[in-house]
Amino acid sequence: MLQPVRTVAQQMSMLGKDAGAAFNRPTTIELLVNPAYRIYYTGEEYTEALIAALAAEQTVYATYLGAAYALTKPLLYRVYPCVEPVATADEIESKSVVPTAMIGRLVVRPDRYYCRAGGYLRQYRGSRRFEQSVDFLYEKDGKPIRFVPGREPVDFQLAAFGEDLICLV
Repeated sequence: MLQPVRTVAQQMSMLGKDAGAAFNRPTTIELLVNPAYRIYYTGEEYTEALIAALAAEQTVYATYLGAAYALTKPLLYRVYPCVEPVATADEIESKSVVPTAMIGRLVVRPDRYYCRAGGYLRQYRGSRRFEQSVDFLYEKDGKPIRFVPGREPVDFQLAAFGEDLICLV
């Protein structure tokens, strides 16, 4: 996270249908205020095309935060020439969100405000189908999270991007 998480609740009138008849339904939604975050990508497939498109500020599809009215504009931040997986340590401090399945024990600090976000779809199987979900722990103000990894193997990796340890899903 690049800045503290701020949200606001907003009332919307959503169009609904019941047995063919349309009606307006008041709905409360929670919106992120000026969200800023980074997405890390590793791998060989599509890397050069992705870098070129981001550098030229081009996209194939409009990018959004889960709703048509939450459009985003991705920007290329940095290309790391060498990203290496990091062997699991006794205690890890990460500036990124952390999959809850990676955490054996959270090292709780009194100046941290921990939040959980759950149910994110994980693996795209094509034709708008997904498999598995993942839950994340994050610190509301973007401060690092310190944890002891769980002993059970998980299908996530920890990688060093410069000096930052990032959990890859």
